[in-house]
Amino acid sequence: MAAKKEISATQVHSMDVDNLSLGTSMQQITVRMMRMWEARNFKKKGELMSLDLLLLDSKGTFIQASIHHRRVPSFRNFLQEGKVYSIANYEVIPAYDRYKVTNNNNTIRFTDSTEITEDEKEDCSISYESFRVLQYSEYLALANTNLQLPDVVGQLLSVQGANLQDTTSTQKIVMLLMLKEKAFTLEGHDEVVVVCTCINPKLFAGTLYLNSTGATKFFFDKGLQIIKDFSKRVGKNKINQRPSVQNEEMTQKTFEKSTLTSLLEYARSSAKQEKEVICRATIASINTRNGWNYVACGRCSKKLVRGLSSFTCTTCNDTNAMGVLKFRVYLTVVDAGEETNFVFFNRDTRKLTNTTAEDINEARAGDNGSNRNNIPLCITDLVGKTMDFQLKITNFNFKSSFQSFTVSKVLREINRSPTEEVITEETLNPNLSDLTYNINDIEKESIPVGETLVSDEVLSECTHAQ
Repeated sequence: MAAKKEISATQVHSMDVDNLSLGTSMQQITVRMMRMWEARNFKKKGELMSLDLLLLDSKGTFIQASIHHRRVPSFRNFLQEGKVYSIANYEVIPAYDRYKVTNNNNTIRFTDSTEITEDEKEDCSISYESFRVLQYSEYLALANTNLQLPDVVGQLLSVQGANLQDTTSTQKIVMLLMLKEKAFTLEGHDEVVVVCTCINPKLFAGTLYLNSTGATKFFFDKGLQIIKDFSKRVGKNKINQRPSVQNEEMTQKTFEKSTLTSLLEYARSSAKQEKEVICRATIASINTRNGWNYVACGRCSKKLVRGLSSFTCTTCNDTNAMGVLKFRVYLTVVDAGEETNFVFFNRDTRKLTNTTAEDINEARAGDNGSNRNNIPLCITDLVGKTMDFQLKITNFNFKSSFQSFTVSKVLREINRSPTEEVITEETLNPNLSDLTYNINDIEKESIPVGETLVSDEVLSECTHAQ
C-alpha cells in the first residue's frame, strides 16, 4: 500500500475534477478534503462498508471518493478534514444515481495502488468552505426521491428530546430551525445558526421533512461565511434568540397500571368509560390475517380506499390521494394465562424494527411480488419479547366482538425469564419520562422524534447523525 508515497507535481500534472476520465489511468488531482464519514449497513448491525470523502478542487467542483472497508486501515490515520491532498492512481467510476452528495456524474474509488500526499503548501486557491444549500422549492422537488442529499442552514430555535444530558444516548432529537426572515419576529440574545449537511428530504402527511443520514454533520462556527450571510439576510433584530431546550424527561404523565387480566375484565364490564392504562405483556405471535402494513394518505395519514387506478381519501375528500406505506401490525400477547390482541402502528413499529415499511417494500421490489405479503423478519423477531405498553381503551373495546387494543406507545422492553408470567402493582413500575406523544388518534401521528419537519417558513429537525 502506497498511502504516503510522495508524488512529484512534475511527474504528473494535477487536473480539474471535471476533466477526469473513467478508468484507472494515471490521473492526479489536488483537492481539499471537506468532510469524511463512515458508511455503515445498519441492517447488518452497523457493519462498516466504506470510508467516504467529500473532495473539493480549486474550481469549486465537488467529487465523492470511497475507500472500501478492507483498505480503510491503510488510509484512515493519514486523512484529516480540511487538509489539501494530491491523490493519484485511483479508479474513476460512474456515480451511483441515488443518495448523491455532489452533482458530479463520477466518483473516485481508492485502490491498493492509490497514492496520496498531503500538500504542505496549503493551496489557498481551494476554498475552505462550500455547502450545497437549496431553496425550499428544491427540497420539495427532491422529497421521497432519495436522489440528492443537500445541505441546509437555519437558526436554531429549540431542541427537543429525551436524555439530552446523556452523551451516550442513541435516542434521536428534534431541532427546530428558522429558514426565512418572515418566519418569526424574535427578541433576546445568544442566537445559534447551524449548517446541517447531507440531509434527505421526505414528504410525509403533506409536510416536508429533512432527515439526517450517516453523512450528516453539524456546523455552528459563526466564522463560516454561509452563517454570516444567513445572519445578514435575516437581520440582526430577528436572529438573536437563545434556543430553548425541551427535555422530554421533564414532562411526565401518570397512567393507571393494569395487568392483562384486569384490562380484559374492564373491557368486558359495563363501565364503558374510556381511559389509558399501562400494561405489561409478552408478544406470543404475529397475527397475519390483516397483513403488516396499510396505504395511508400522505396528508392526513388515514387509510386510503383503493380504486382501479388511484387511491381515495374520504377524510380529505381527495379522489387522487398520494399514498404512503405505513406499518400496522396485529400482535397476539399473553400474560398470566390471558391472551388478547394489540395493534402497533407506524411510529412504534419503526422504533422497534429500525426500518420503515417503505424501505422493506423497496427491498422486496426484486422478488416479483412473491413475498411482499409475508411478515418481515424484523417484525417476527418481536415474538417472545416482554414490554410495557401504553394502551387506550376506547368505545370500540366495549362493542367489538374481536378484542384488540391500540398501542399508543411502547414504554420499554423488559428482560425477564419466560417462566415469570405474573405481574403486580409492585413489579410494574415503568419509566414514564417520555410520555409526550399525542395519543388521541394513533393513525394521525405526530412527527416522530428523529425526523425533520419543514413548512414553507420553518424547517423542523435535523436529527443527530447516526
